[in-house]
Amino acid sequence: MLIWSGRGILSLFVFIGSIIIFSLVLPQSLEADYKIVFSFITTALFSWFMGKRWNASEEHEILDETTGKKVVFREMSHSFFWIKMQYWGLISGVLGLSLFATIAFE
Repeated sequence: MLIWSGRGILSLFVFIGSIIIFSLVLPQSLEADYKIVFSFITTALFSWFMGKRWNASEEHEILDETTGKKVVFREMSHSFFWIKMQYWGLISGVLGLSLFATIAFE
């Protein structure tokens, strides 16, 4: 059973990739929690903007010559766990800001 459609899996790959990159690039003195916050925010920005762009509903109407009826084609939806990619941006942003708030106000 597929849990993603289109490019929706990229939200997960961006999150994992950004954790790896931030772990290598940011100084070791910085807490690991902040690196996860940066990863959530990076994933949120990527998922929101690319999800909005890729999930823009474009319809193509073609006239079937044999039947004379219009056929409407819609482009594929990009989702992960049946949630559209741009909404993963919102979820990641809320999780990142929540984690930041809990770390900052300890």
